[in-house]
Amino acid sequence: MKSIEEARRLPLGYHWDRLDMEETYNYRFGGIGWPGKDQGFGVVIGVLEKRRRSGPPWREFHVLDECESRNPKKLLCKCLDLHWRYAPTGWVTNHVDAAGDAFSEELHQDNAAAYDFHHSPARFANQHPGANPYSYLVNGVIEELVGGSEKRLYLKNDKAAEQLHALRKDEIPLLLPGTYPAVEAVGFALVEARDDYNSIPRSWDDDDYDDDFGNEDMDGFAWG
Repeated sequence: MKSIEEARRLPLGYHWDRLDMEETYNYRFGGIGWPGKDQGFGVVIGVLEKRRRSGPPWREFHVLDECESRNPKKLLCKCLDLHWRYAPTGWVTNHVDAAGDAFSEELHQDNAAAYDFHHSPARFANQHPGANPYSYLVNGVIEELVGGSEKRLYLKNDKAAEQLHALRKDEIPLLLPGTYPAVEAVGFALVEARDDYNSIPRSWDDDDYDDDFGNEDMDGFAWG
């Protein structure tokens, strides 16, 4: 099991021992952003949690790995590879992609190992069909976890970090789905991981408590 400091420093695509990964990250979730203005993107996010004796548990979100392709079928194949490697609980996407959905069905019919690989529209996409997701994901979710005095999202300088750097605040309300697929994939996976994880019952041992987490001061604001 990695310490929280070790986990923060690990590079994208680190070759995990399965038991070590599962002991380090209590929960994992996948996100897919379909091709649009940029290549389609897949990402796996890990949730690392420690209980504090005072206050709510300290919870961090780490990007573990990513993949990209402009072809929806190739993108799903790469996501399936990540699925076997990281065993996320589920995959969410930003909107319906006909080619991706059709190929997903082919995967389930032709590959028994893909029986538990499913992707579904994220809650926000279901509740607000056709809506611009960027104001919600960037201003309401990602900035909250990256800015301020307690950084809780570690993108490991992935493609999403690159696209976030390219975003201008004044363009966010005007962006269409598919403009920055990596931001969408990370944002929706992050929301699903956060919301689903809140509903999982957990018991705690004395070793699970660490009151030092979350007390470090963060200088400035960084996406990486």
